[in-house]
Amino acid sequence: MRECRNNIFIQLGLICIFVFNVVCGNPPIAKTSNGTLYGTTMPTRLGRNIYAFLGIPYAAPPLQKLRFKPPQPPIAWNGTLHATTNADICTQRNIYVDQKEIVGNEDCLYLNVYTPCIQCTEEHSNLNHDPEQQRQKVFARFPVMIWFHGGGWIAGAGHSEYYGPKFLLDFDLVLVTVNFRHYLTRFYDREMFYVFLNHVGLFHRGISQSGNFYNPWTLTLPGIARMRAMTLGKHLGCSTENSKDLIECLQTKSAEEIIGTDQLFKKFGYCPMIPFRPVIEPEHPGAFLIEDPLISVREGRLLDVPWMTGITSEEGAIKVADIYGRKQNVKELETNFNKIVPMSLLYDERYNVTNEDLRNEITVTIRNFYFGYNAIDYTEYSRLKVVDMYSDSWFNHGTHEAVQDFIVNQTSPVFYYYFAYKGSVSFSTIFGDPVRDYGVSHADDLQYLFPVGEQLFPNTVLSEEDHKMIDIMTYIWYNFANSGNPTPKITKAVPLKWKPVKTNSAPEYLRIENSKKITMDHSLLWQRMIFWDSVTRRLMNHGNIYRHLKDEL
Repeated sequence: MRECRNNIFIQLGLICIFVFNVVCGNPPIAKTSNGTLYGTTMPTRLGRNIYAFLGIPYAAPPLQKLRFKPPQPPIAWNGTLHATTNADICTQRNIYVDQKEIVGNEDCLYLNVYTPCIQCTEEHSNLNHDPEQQRQKVFARFPVMIWFHGGGWIAGAGHSEYYGPKFLLDFDLVLVTVNFRHYLTRFYDREMFYVFLNHVGLFHRGISQSGNFYNPWTLTLPGIARMRAMTLGKHLGCSTENSKDLIECLQTKSAEEIIGTDQLFKKFGYCPMIPFRPVIEPEHPGAFLIEDPLISVREGRLLDVPWMTGITSEEGAIKVADIYGRKQNVKELETNFNKIVPMSLLYDERYNVTNEDLRNEITVTIRNFYFGYNAIDYTEYSRLKVVDMYSDSWFNHGTHEAVQDFIVNQTSPVFYYYFAYKGSVSFSTIFGDPVRDYGVSHADDLQYLFPVGEQLFPNTVLSEEDHKMIDIMTYIWYNFANSGNPTPKITKAVPLKWKPVKTNSAPEYLRIENSKKITMDHSLLWQRMIFWDSVTRRLMNHGNIYRHLKDEL
């Protein structure tokens, strides 16, 4: 989700699955297993020219009978493909910014590759030179980072305008950004890409920004996915007698018709968030997820690699800006708190709460913890308490749980951060409220890794402090990709060593507030996390636990 994201950086050891060799020149030429690419050059923030290869197909177009199917190998092309423009974005409507129109194209499974120089050779060089030796020489020097954009499996794209190389490629690394399908039309292109890289041993470390599979919006309750698919199919005039007939019918509908059904599932703004999430499947050929990832981690079935994860200080602004930007939603939340909160915070669905007394007890406990006897109104105090509530439920507690589990179940280091830098502009302005200050919103950290702000906030000029934050963030992210250590040495920009988490009872974390205030601390948001620990225990002890069950359409 950026927007509601589960953004993931993966550092790879190789990228030869895409690019085999690049010939220096104008334009740069890349030779791949599927054909030759003409690329282009781009400038970085500090004036460096880098190579860019845009719109590289990584799978066959997922059209007609390939809709709802796993991505198939791309079709080789004859001659040279001009990889100089972004491919179409996948069909989508961004509910997080209240987008009205449906945009994009189903033929969208493409990626972009940016590099300082992948084994440059002059055209007159020895053509008998072993390309494998060339690749090994290059990839020993350059870490490769692959970026899966946020958007809650509903919106977003890996385009250069948003997630381009302008900031990160001031360092010697290769950046890969990926498009993947959204909403019901997707077949976990991103996740299957991830699993493939894992299986072939290319995944060396990972970064999860503002989201991971411990968050409540990452899995769908068994039966709920099927019910929602049947509701969608019925709305589009499809038979819902069985899954096979439904899928065949939906393959005849346009992507716009399918995406347009998102309105069917809205109850409070865009909540419940992400109607079509991953499901745990029965074992079958091509199954992607056959076990709850929480169980996998807690039983030691995980790839033991260095991991970096963290949150922004006001993650919940992604939803609360929407609530306060539409004043009737504030009144609705106050009036119907007991009905809205179990659905909107997702604990009703996640824990399959069918006991009305338990649901009410949990909801009253949450209201008392955040608001006491105060009404939910338009005061700043009330608004920021609503932000805390959504931050903790949707993002913070899941990250807290994940950090605690990972340090117990793996030997590789876990680095935990808290991003609290308030820059010149915030994503909360496009999430629904351009007037009020919500703090450091979900997705605000992206502005210091990618030039996304140039597109979303074209009238805002980066301040000197913003540029210093770009220096800090790109330095940390590059070093983690390069070595697994985000702060290998003390520098003027980052004058301390970031220590990995060692203590489960008081996890250590890096606190980033501004360029002059970067500190190590511990026990992040501890009282709030203890509260959610207690809520979670009560739900697990008395709800109808489902996470071990399996479901598939």
